[in-house]
Amino acid sequence: MKLPTASLLAPLLLAGASAAQAQSEADLLRCLDVADAGARLACFDRNAQALRTARAGGQAPATIPDPAQREASFGKTERPAADSLSSQIVGEFGDWERNSRIKLANGQVWQIIDAAGNTGRPLKNPKVTIRSGFMGSSYFMTVEGVSFQIKVRRVQ
Repeated sequence: MKLPTASLLAPLLLAGASAAQAQSEADLLRCLDVADAGARLACFDRNAQALRTARAGGQAPATIPDPAQREASFGKTERPAADSLSSQIVGEFGDWERNSRIKLANGQVWQIIDAAGNTGRPLKNPKVTIRSGFMGSSYFMTVEGVSFQIKVRRVQ
């Protein structure tokens, strides 16, 4: 009687994957303790995908950075782990010139690479969202109270 190759390999794959699955399941269960609903959902999404990976291929789950790690790496030269970040500009924001630097509340510093512009009136500690452009090669900042995006690059 000829057995399919998959039936012979399955026990070997499962044995190697069981440690990864156990870790992924433990991480998934930790999500139940997260109080904030949005953070809890993000935790479940992140860890459920790692568990799926571990079960499907018998591979150790990929390390998926938490939101703080994703935000810290956002805008650096390597491909970002996140598509955007949200923060606030520290102080007033109104007029700017090309190469002006903007310090965010999260400690990051971004440089404007677009032409000069202004908001029409100074904004105090406005909220900002910075999104990566096509393939992460450029970044665009949206400032609360400003109707257009400003092209920026991270310098710190």
